[in-house]
Amino acid sequence: MPYKINWSVTDGAFAVPDYVVDTLLKNINPASAKIILYIFRHKDKCSFDPKEIAEAAGKGVSVEDVEDALSEMMLTRLIYEEGTPALASGVQTGLPGQSDGNVHSAANKLSGERSRERAAKMLTPQEITDRINENNEISFLFYETEEMLGRVLNHTEHRALIWMYDYYGLKADIILMIIDYCKSIDKASFGYIEKIAKSWHEKEISTHETASEEIKRMQSYRTLEGKIKSRLELNRAFNTAEREFISVWNSYGYDIEHIMLAYDKTTEAINKLSFRYMNSIICKWHDMGYYNIEDIKRAALDYKIINSKKAGTVPGKSAEQPQKKTKSSYDLNKIFEYSKNNIPDFKE
Repeated sequence: MPYKINWSVTDGAFAVPDYVVDTLLKNINPASAKIILYIFRHKDKCSFDPKEIAEAAGKGVSVEDVEDALSEMMLTRLIYEEGTPALASGVQTGLPGQSDGNVHSAANKLSGERSRERAAKMLTPQEITDRINENNEISFLFYETEEMLGRVLNHTEHRALIWMYDYYGLKADIILMIIDYCKSIDKASFGYIEKIAKSWHEKEISTHETASEEIKRMQSYRTLEGKIKSRLELNRAFNTAEREFISVWNSYGYDIEHIMLAYDKTTEAINKLSFRYMNSIICKWHDMGYYNIEDIKRAALDYKIINSKKAGTVPGKSAEQPQKKTKSSYDLNKIFEYSKNNIPDFKE
């Protein structure tokens, strides 16, 4: 059925460029859309401070999201640095004769290391086109990524791929391995892809062999995490500390049965679930070189036996309490002497 806007319940309206609705909103994430609408709503008094905008925009918007959105708005000429001329052809970036100096200059206003990262990633569409024409590997990377994801990449995603290739020094095939893994776990957002790329850069993972090993490790971790959640019947996400513990256990080579044994020992000791207590048990096993379940159980029994011998008890049996000697209210020796000297006289 047809609908109409009820203008009588609105307090007012604000202008939004056609380009934002017709083109930009299709290629940005929800947080960026929320930020851009906020900026246009408060255009006359907006401070353009990322932290302030993030707080004002509300739930689901981080400072990083605001910096991304500001970068996108600068690239598309929706905003420009104060003191520089506004370009009439604002939304068409990378056109011949347009200078990008003010875009890179404005990027430097973003906070700390994040600003340096954003400035390096702020390539214009024309610059990206030049890179594709000059470098067959980048062209291959773009094509294969679109094939994997089953859609056309937007400008921000183009820049992200070039950033991973240039700054992190990852080859196209390694980046594609990351994308394929992210897709396999239904987390193929470019934010997550970049997060893994950064981790691989820091770990110096740059060959097929090291990349394959890292993917196996990540898959093993996710499997272990799921099994723990299922066996412990947890209906919540793991917090940061718990995920770190699970990552350590996985790196030690312990599986779900080891972890459940540690859980049993934890509940026996403190009568509740504690990942920190479980971690202390598992780390002790690792330090002592115990990896086989039977070895761990045998070591635990030997420990009980040693402690029981020291205490004079046997595991599994109740200790017999020694009988205390009680002092009699009479002296048996005196009674015996008395009986010898006082033999009764029996009459026949």
